[in-house]
Amino acid sequence: MATSDGNGVKVGLRGECVVLFAFDVGPSVDLARAEQLFVGFERLDRLVVRGAASTEIQAVPRPLRLRRRGESVRLGAREAAFDLDVWLYDFGGLSIAYTLRHEGELATWIALSIELQASRELVDDARLRIAALLQSISSAIAKPDLSATLEDYLIYRFDPPSERGGAERWCDAHAADLARLLRAERQELSQQEVADALGSRVAFGTTDLAIVDWNAAVLFDTEPDEVVAVLEFANLQLCELRFLDRQLDQALDDAYDSLVDRVWRGVHLPGAFDRELSRVSRHQVDAAVLYERVTNALKLYNDQYLARVYRQASARLRLSEWSANILRKLETLDGVYQKIQDRAESRRMEALEWIIIVLIAISMILPFVPGYGGGH
Repeated sequence: MATSDGNGVKVGLRGECVVLFAFDVGPSVDLARAEQLFVGFERLDRLVVRGAASTEIQAVPRPLRLRRRGESVRLGAREAAFDLDVWLYDFGGLSIAYTLRHEGELATWIALSIELQASRELVDDARLRIAALLQSISSAIAKPDLSATLEDYLIYRFDPPSERGGAERWCDAHAADLARLLRAERQELSQQEVADALGSRVAFGTTDLAIVDWNAAVLFDTEPDEVVAVLEFANLQLCELRFLDRQLDQALDDAYDSLVDRVWRGVHLPGAFDRELSRVSRHQVDAAVLYERVTNALKLYNDQYLARVYRQASARLRLSEWSANILRKLETLDGVYQKIQDRAESRRMEALEWIIIVLIAISMILPFVPGYGGGH
């Protein structure tokens, strides 16, 4: 990659744009069964990280990763060719990636960024493709359901710069335009905005670099697959955490409505709260299981570079804040469950007391009833 040749003639930046979309498609997936049902996709090899202590990127269990080449989608007035990648996880998370190749001056990349950020066509195309995939693999998914929650993320991958000083120096020289690329902005940005957009940098060598922002990333790398995989998973985590947060909001609303409804209903027979307790406990278990599987799925052993990329992505996407919010709501739901349980126990005790009172009253009356008192 270069910005000018020896005679000062401008040359294009060569690379690709990866557009990620993340969804939740169901509570659990049989990956072995799903792989058999996918048609027209090739299985991708396992990713191996760089460096002397190379090791495989591991997810527990490993997601199904497939690719279909030579697809096309309409962007504005033109047809854009791309390769389609699919990541499918056992906990119901699914990501698709559109990889579009592009070459041109940095200004054309900024224009592409603005076009992609504003495009509804790509989002609609992604939903249609996911819906079609769900139909073909529905038997491998427990209760298949495409969630309304969607997270997108863009990755701009360039060939490493040929200029002396490497990727860091090149980025410093083109900081303002790179910030506009990351933020999809037509206008010039302030120095503060530029510094914020380019503030999360991770480098392995002198020629490669990852700049991670909240909605996009720039990579200078000839072998970006493992970094793309880490960013894909971070984006999927955000989608799943938002999906879980919305589910917990609904569970809390339902639990509160049930509690208030029972309080004002007047007559409370034993077992009247059992249905509410069962529903709340099911929400608790489902949410806790999904949270545990999503937050502990990715394992980056012996690779500090990818671990640093993930930490930067996690910070930019505020995954820790989403996690803390979900844990608070789980605690609140547990408190509501306890209150419903206490009220149910109180109603059972009241019913038992009334039964005892009635039995005592009957035992006191029976001696005076003719034929039951034992007298002549």
